[in-house]
Amino acid sequence: MLKLHILNSGNSIKKIQEKAIKASFNRALKICKKLIDANNIDIVFYHNPKFVMEETGIGGSTETTNLVRIPVDASRELDEEIIFLTICHELHHAMRQREFGFPKTLLDTVISEGLADQFEKEISAKKPITYLDNVDRRILEEGLEMLIEDGHKLEYDYYGLFFGNEKYPKYFGYTLGNLVVERVGEKPSEMVRKPSEEFIDYIKNR
Repeated sequence: MLKLHILNSGNSIKKIQEKAIKASFNRALKICKKLIDANNIDIVFYHNPKFVMEETGIGGSTETTNLVRIPVDASRELDEEIIFLTICHELHHAMRQREFGFPKTLLDTVISEGLADQFEKEISAKKPITYLDNVDRRILEEGLEMLIEDGHKLEYDYYGLFFGNEKYPKYFGYTLGNLVVERVGEKPSEMVRKPSEEFIDYIKNR
């Protein structure tokens, strides 16, 4: 069972936003139960502008395999399609973590995000905003080599890789994951239980 919880005792989330959240949840429930067998997960929405993406006003984290938290900035207009895709993205994480646990290595994390982004593409025509198409080819090649050489590492600059630093652009880690997952030729819904190590050959053969 998937359960929706909208925490709104402060009345920050407007009625029209609640309606959009409920409609997105119902749509995600049907698709994710069918495609990735999503079950036994609480999905919690609440107002917290500090933890949202600046482009959308919506965030997301998979706390455990049974809990997804989605903060929103209720002072902004929220796109119903983005709400839907965010739920599906996090549910893909939850079901993958149920198989492998929380991502540990650099490769685990990059593949996990790439799969969840590509799952969005599988179910919607809207391109994930974290999949960049303007990254310099040289930087992309460096990133792919890093996955081959350092993918096994447990310690790495997560924030810099995924949210930008002096070397990599914002969302670079997501972009790497998308590029690798696209090469496999299978649907992301079918790869939710595919070990991250099995993606290495698709990184090398480029």
